[in-house]
Amino acid sequence: MRSAKTPLASLKEGDERWLQLKAWIEQQIADYKNPRISDIILTGKKMGLKAKDIRNLVQTNIDAYRQTTSKVYQNQKKSRMYNTRVLGVYQGDIAFFGKIEPELGRLSVAYTAGCLLFRDILNKYCFAIPLKDGRKAKSIAEALRKFYEIHEKTRDYPVRAILFDGERGINSIEVRALLAKKDTSLHIIERSNVKAQLAEALVAQLRSAFSRIKIQKGPEEVWHKIIDRVVEAKNEQPIIIRDKRMQFAPKDVTQKTLGKFLKELEKLAPAYLYSHFSIDTSMFEYKFEIGDYVALKMKSKSTKINDKRSEIAVDAEEWRIIDFAAYYSSRLQIVLSYIIEAVKYDVGTQKVATEDSLVKIVPTQV
Repeated sequence: MRSAKTPLASLKEGDERWLQLKAWIEQQIADYKNPRISDIILTGKKMGLKAKDIRNLVQTNIDAYRQTTSKVYQNQKKSRMYNTRVLGVYQGDIAFFGKIEPELGRLSVAYTAGCLLFRDILNKYCFAIPLKDGRKAKSIAEALRKFYEIHEKTRDYPVRAILFDGERGINSIEVRALLAKKDTSLHIIERSNVKAQLAEALVAQLRSAFSRIKIQKGPEEVWHKIIDRVVEAKNEQPIIIRDKRMQFAPKDVTQKTLGKFLKELEKLAPAYLYSHFSIDTSMFEYKFEIGDYVALKMKSKSTKINDKRSEIAVDAEEWRIIDFAAYYSSRLQIVLSYIIEAVKYDVGTQKVATEDSLVKIVPTQV
């Protein structure tokens, strides 16, 4: 029996298998495939290694994963689900991954270029189109045209809808006209602090992928030259739902295979089925009443690192409850919520807030 103090990296029985696994990881990164920790663990298990040993060995011995992988504490908050049973509903975001040195144009000038990202809510299929002129409406419209062009060549279903944060360029007349021409509806996310969480998660995953590639292959691997290959590889990775690996990768889910995909998805995660059902709020007893004035607890409003919330417990905005709401969480629990409307500063703004995130107040103005 080995001592608890013995470094995992020096285990004799795992040396040969570990070297094989390490070589496989490095080759995957060289091919721009960026395996997830779950992919590495699955491959290592086939070689006879234990999951805990694999994770520790990877983070100890491979620089590309030591800097971009961590086990972050996650609370058990009952989160809302963005869900659909049709393909072609996308969450979008604009990301900035770093400087670009123009091959043509003024010498010695570097500029930050954005990237328009889309991720299908159902099958997680991703698109990434670099922007030529930042967040401007004309630049976004040009990238959208390219998005439609690629989509028509690679997918067998239309772009039905796009969900986006309140980005000015997306909400412009030019972009709205293009979307209308393509029969695509635009939904600006307003009632949620979560915002376009799937698209934002994609941004983080791409940052991590670019970092790994640069660490292993060198700084010349700039993001705008490799993003197509990285996204293509991501679309080929099996979908993971609540730590369960599906038989499908995003690229495998088409209109023809949708039925089989939904059957497997809803068997692995029943919440994806039940979240489509409306809940009759009259069946429940709510803590607050319609018309009550409330404030958001600061902890539920912000998750920024180093936020100092000890002096003020609630947000300065005042809200009035205008309706009840209820939804199934990803853990198949019914979460009681309220639709609230701002009455002090951002008058008319509405949000959906859970019961435990609110505190009743006496308004300063009515």
